[in-house]
Amino acid sequence: MSLAPRRLFWILLPIAALVGPVNVAIQLEYPDRLEITMLLGLISLCSIPVGLVIIVWGASSRKWLGVILGCCLLVSLGASAWLRKREVERRYSETILRSEMIVDALNSYRSDRGAFPTTLQHLTPTYLQTVPCTAVSQLRVIQFEYYPVDDISGFYLGFPVLGGEYCSRGELTEWSCSGS
Repeated sequence: MSLAPRRLFWILLPIAALVGPVNVAIQLEYPDRLEITMLLGLISLCSIPVGLVIIVWGASSRKWLGVILGCCLLVSLGASAWLRKREVERRYSETILRSEMIVDALNSYRSDRGAFPTTLQHLTPTYLQTVPCTAVSQLRVIQFEYYPVDDISGFYLGFPVLGGEYCSRGELTEWSCSGS
């Protein structure tokens, strides 16, 4: 390996090693931005061959540091994907729990007043101290979206999740998620 490719290798290696964790952090904070998710997924996919090339280069030139770093890169990407999946599941479950507080308050409001409120703010302070936000993001506040349909049909409650999906439920339906 000549001097220029060797420098490039040592410049790209730490960048490639950070792709996995940075990818997870950005995707978790911007779950409703499909273009960011797709771009970072593409970068992660490109990092897999980089890790394999590092391993092959290290093994063929007997540079075991290259083999170890290449393996670390691949393990980092795999661990990042696994951690992202676990964190998304945790945040989704927390969001569903928060939404059930809203649904209980909506049902109490309806039983007391005969109809659903026009906004979720009408539930405070009698039925809820504050209207909870989703747990989808830690840095940004993502509110639940609420649409009263009518007195008979009830309401729709929803929120965006990772990858451009949207989860919603009605008064008589359970939660379901679909791509947007």
